Amino acid sequence: MAKELTEEEQCGMKDLEENFTEHIERYRIKRITHRESGKKTTEDLQDELNDLEDYLEGCRNSEIDDVIINIEFASAKAGVLRRILGDDENQ
Repeated sequence: MAKELTEEEQCGMKDLEENFTEHIERYRIKRITHRESGKKTTEDLQDELNDLEDYLEGCRNSEIDDVIINIEFASAKAGVLRRILGDDENQ
């Protein structure tokens, strides 16, 4: 049985859909800032990427059921982390 979203969750989903690019940009800036300030190490970011990839694999294998916007957001965040980690390797 599919989960019914609360009104608060519905508002959050709507905001994410309408402001997707802004949410991803804030995520990117936050991760870069945390890495540069030492709050997050390259290993921390790699662990976060691994968790996102595990989640996405679970979605692909129908082991995890979620709304499309959450899956798309996780995929976009994984892309951000790949680019950040790729930049680390290229320096």
